[in-house]
Amino acid sequence: MKKKYLLYFIVFSALAGMIVSGWDMPGEAPALSKNFTANPPPPDTPHGLIGSYYNGEQFDAYVATRIDSVIQFDWGNSGSPFPGQINHDHFSVRWVGYIKPPVTGTYTFHANSDDGGRLIIGGLDFLDYWGTCCNDFSATIFLKADSLYPFVFEMHQGTGGANAKYVEWEAPGLPLELVPNSALYAIAPPVALPKPDVSRDTAHGLIGYYYNDPNVSPNWFDTLVITRIDPQINFDWGNGSPIPPRIQTDYFSVRWVGFVRAPVTGTYTFHTWSDDGSRLWVAGQKIIDYWSTCCSDHAGTIDLNAGVLYPIVLEYHEIGGGAGVHYINWEAPGLPLENIPTNDYYTVKLSTVSPPLFYPQPGIYVDSVRVFMVSPTNGSQIHYTLDGSTPDENSPIDTGYILINKNTQINAVAYHDGMVQSVMSSATYRIIPPLVSTPSFYPGQGIYGDSIKVVISTREDSTVIYYTLDGSTPDTTSILYSRPVEIDSTTRLKAFAVKSGMSPSNVASATYTFLPPAAAAPTFSVAAGNYNDPQTVSITSTTSGAIIHYVTGNDALNDASPVYSSPITIGKTTTLKAFAEKDGLRTSDVTIATYTIGTQQEKVDSPSFSLPGGHYNGIKQIAITTKTQGATIYYTTDGKTPDSNSNVYVAPVLIMDSMTLKAIATRVGMHPSDIISATYIISGAIQDTGAINDKLPVPKLTISPNPATDIARLTWTNMVYTLDGAYLTVTDSRGAIMQRINIKGGYTYYDLNTSTYSNGVYFVRIVSGNSILLGKLIIGR
Repeated sequence: MKKKYLLYFIVFSALAGMIVSGWDMPGEAPALSKNFTANPPPPDTPHGLIGSYYNGEQFDAYVATRIDSVIQFDWGNSGSPFPGQINHDHFSVRWVGYIKPPVTGTYTFHANSDDGGRLIIGGLDFLDYWGTCCNDFSATIFLKADSLYPFVFEMHQGTGGANAKYVEWEAPGLPLELVPNSALYAIAPPVALPKPDVSRDTAHGLIGYYYNDPNVSPNWFDTLVITRIDPQINFDWGNGSPIPPRIQTDYFSVRWVGFVRAPVTGTYTFHTWSDDGSRLWVAGQKIIDYWSTCCSDHAGTIDLNAGVLYPIVLEYHEIGGGAGVHYINWEAPGLPLENIPTNDYYTVKLSTVSPPLFYPQPGIYVDSVRVFMVSPTNGSQIHYTLDGSTPDENSPIDTGYILINKNTQINAVAYHDGMVQSVMSSATYRIIPPLVSTPSFYPGQGIYGDSIKVVISTREDSTVIYYTLDGSTPDTTSILYSRPVEIDSTTRLKAFAVKSGMSPSNVASATYTFLPPAAAAPTFSVAAGNYNDPQTVSITSTTSGAIIHYVTGNDALNDASPVYSSPITIGKTTTLKAFAEKDGLRTSDVTIATYTIGTQQEKVDSPSFSLPGGHYNGIKQIAITTKTQGATIYYTTDGKTPDSNSNVYVAPVLIMDSMTLKAIATRVGMHPSDIISATYIISGAIQDTGAINDKLPVPKLTISPNPATDIARLTWTNMVYTLDGAYLTVTDSRGAIMQRINIKGGYTYYDLNTSTYSNGVYFVRIVSGNSILLGKLIIGR
């Protein structure tokens, strides 16, 4: 059985370029006959699709273009893609770009939009539900991995809810998913001339493309100048131009393209008359070919069916002299010879080129920027201006990018053969170099008494700093900073910095306030305190010639207070306050003293010793106490009178040798205690036999300092050796423990490191089981 092959095709005009076609077999996914490129997209191509948005369901009134990441939109019952610009009802969107499949195989595409939509891949319109509302529609197509396929999705919105809910795909090894952003490339694919739908897409007439051509070995259709719709072919330009002054009077050419609808069925004879040559195609057949000079009627025949639209192309060129195309006539059985009427010509409405887009976005930049311009309409040519004027086809052509290094407004228009030029796009770029850092001052603003030198600096090197001292705003005519600024009076300092290639800094400001020195504060000859008897107080200031004001009690102290002239007798408890002043100086600080007169202070209770003086055998520990809470006890062991520079009592005093112990107690706000004294006479062996067997020799401790080192060897005899848990302690002469050291069992000596000990007397105590050995160590380096 023979397989039936279905051919899919899109009709192109003679100007539209390459035909993209596809085929399929019944029951198989359609495959694209064209081998699409597997090359990577151009550098910096953004992912996504170029979305062109129109008012009107049939792409009637272009509004805006943007790059959309994916097709997944829900505008609801009252929303709009561009609120204020796109209507909620009756609009349409066309997304174009390229799609790159990740695997080879048969793909099922799913689409859902409200209202209708259609999907075109590689030029193949294989999913078309151009109706109303809203179900999942699907179709299959065979695609190759890593190939770039032109991609178009169109949708229109009537009324009610509006969305382009999704375009999804699935393939062997590829689960159903939204076509991802990474597989979409925002490059505009070639646009084919669609087959006309006279219900919506056409106007009567033919599209005329007018060209200027070189006058030596003419290359016809060389430079396209203008495109327009001509309602009928009936022109006589004489020795002039079709469109003065843009089209030359000689050496120009015109191509008219469109469709013609035959009113009757039969053999048609077409006639042309032109000056100079012309040639005519109908339904793809060249039926007249008179590509020469001047001027007669030429004819050709072709069979046509009534009501069918046939592509028609007429080409014409002018060399010199008279110029014109007087007619395209036709005749057929039952149809008299006539110039083809306007109503039988149809032309697809001219699309408008999408306006240029700018990358990067307009805005403020701190350095020069390369601006790329692109129109979503593939193959368009962009003309631009940089001076604020409106560009036309004579303006510079964009060839890559524009380097912007100063404030600039770019105006751009996109042109495309066979399309209406775009509206003008504008973008303003402001180039503002980074600011120099704001200058800083050292020392900073504040109140000063003596002159200062202020250093002005910035974080950047090689800046130039200008400053003022009168509070005015500095500029480049102000004082040039070259060394620290000396200030000796109240000054408002302002500064700013400049540097090549950077914007000037902000202005820094600081106020330096200078006050005269102050008079010396008064001093009182009698210190504040408690006294039993009245006191006579003299007040002085070291500032020569200063006037001293004073008050006593709760009186306010001010310039009207009494002036001191002679000593003041304080006969009762009171507070004395005074300050000094002198012309040219600031007023001194206030001196205050409170005198308590006639109140007897309590006396601290005298210390007591836990053991009275006398004769004792062995070492004794003496605790010192006082009944006055919070009192501090000072003591001596050398017979000297104790004071606040003597030893502070913190722990019982160890008495190893005969000595005289003296102590005094003090407390703030009280009179010191009386000094007490006790003499202790120590005799007998220094030992503690404890539970030592009476038959055993008495243990003995020997301390042997080494004059060459900080090591003192401690040796014990008659104790055999230490037991587990033995330890030694070292205390200073005040009874404070300096060290506690564990000694392993079985030892008969220990080397004590004294490097951290100050000169003085220290007491060593070794405890091993029930044995206690005592010794004295004297350090004097």
